[in-house]
Amino acid sequence: MRKLIIPVILGLIVIVSSCKDETSYMPQITQMKDSIFKAYPTTVASIWMNVLDKTDLKIVLGGKRLYATQDAEKQKMAADMGTMAWRIFGKDSYLKKGTLVFTKDEQNTVDTPADAVTVPINMDAAKNIVYPAK
Repeated sequence: MRKLIIPVILGLIVIVSSCKDETSYMPQITQMKDSIFKAYPTTVASIWMNVLDKTDLKIVLGGKRLYATQDAEKQKMAADMGTMAWRIFGKDSYLKKGTLVFTKDEQNTVDTPADAVTVPINMDAAKNIVYPAK
């Protein structure tokens, strides 16, 4: 019996210590949502956000005025979201990819709205802005 307990305990320790799942990002996601609402108080009506596989940040912003903005402004917002993400999630996060999605739906609660306009977030460029190479 004792021979069985020790491997089981060691296995649980390895699993728990190596597991950095999406729930560990909840404080950063909450802070980032608050920061987005503060930065865009009159244009962003809803936010859905998640980090998939610890590396892929997906942000869905809902708002009719926001959805109607020019592509150049959407690109700028994507760049802003990237730098905001690095400041909030920190240099040691596993973020590699990012996607900013726009929808007209001001009550949006899904990750892939039917009217989605998708803009990639260049996470490498954003990281270099926030944490420049020395």
